[in-house]
Amino acid sequence: ATTNETNSEINGTQEKSYGDVEIPDRKTEKIVLHLQIVLLIFGYFGNSMSIIVMVRSNIRKLNISLYLIVISVCDSVIITVSMLFPVLEYFTKHDLDTESMNYTWSCRVNLYVSGVCLFISSWLLVCVTVERFIAVTFPHKSKIWCSRKTTIITIAIVCLIILVGHSYFLMSWEIQILSFPGFDFKICYPIEEFEYFFLRIWVYYEMTIYCLIPSFLLFIFNILISYKIKQAINFRTNIPISLKETRITIMLLCTSMYFIATTLPSSV
Repeated sequence: ATTNETNSEINGTQEKSYGDVEIPDRKTEKIVLHLQIVLLIFGYFGNSMSIIVMVRSNIRKLNISLYLIVISVCDSVIITVSMLFPVLEYFTKHDLDTESMNYTWSCRVNLYVSGVCLFISSWLLVCVTVERFIAVTFPHKSKIWCSRKTTIITIAIVCLIILVGHSYFLMSWEIQILSFPGFDFKICYPIEEFEYFFLRIWVYYEMTIYCLIPSFLLFIFNILISYKIKQAINFRTNIPISLKETRITIMLLCTSMYFIATTLPSSV
C-alpha cells in the first residue's frame, strides 16, 4: 500500500494518510460487538465466581488460591481494557481514548496494562503448576519449599519483572490519525524509533515468551503430575493424595489445557 505521511501533530497525535487500508463494515462491527458483550458477561461471571470460591471455600488456605485470585484479577483487567471500553464507546458514541486528557498516554497505558496482565496471568499459571508438581512429587518437602511466604514472594517477583519489562510501552506508542475520504480513523501505533521492533520483532517475542514457552512447560509438568498421581494410585506409593488434592489437580489441569487450547493456535 502507498502511504503519504504528514508530520503535523494534532493534540499530541500524528496524522497519516493511507491509501489501501481495509476498514471493517457495519455488519462485521456489530458481530464483533455482540461477541465482545457475550465474552464480557461470561468473563466477569467466571472470574468473579473463581475469586469467591478461592476466598470463601477451604481452598483459601492453600497456596493455589493466591495464584488463582491474582490470575482472575488479571483476566478481568484484560477483558475490561480490550472489550469493555470498545462496547462503552459503541453505545455512548464517544471515543474514551481520544477524549481523555492525553490521547497518547491513554493509548500507552491501555497497551501497558493489558500486556502486563497477559504475561502475569500466563507465568503465574506456570508457577502454580510447578508448585503442584512439587506437592505431588515431594509431598514431605513441599510445605517447606512451597510455603505461604514463598508463594507471595514468587508472585511479587513475577509481577515486578513483568511490570519493569513492559515499561518501554509507556514511551513507545502514540495516537496516530489515518485519513480516509470523508472521515479520520484514530489508531494506537508505535513511534518511529520503535516501529520496526514492534512490527517485526515483538510479534515473535510475545509469541515465544507469552505463549510457546508457558504452553510447553504446562504440557510437560501436567504430564508429570498425571503420571505421579497414576503411579501413586496404581502402586499405592507413600505419596499421600487426598480427594481435595485430586480435585485441585484436575481443576489445574483443565485450566492449563484451556490456556494451551486458546492461546497456542492464535499465537502460532
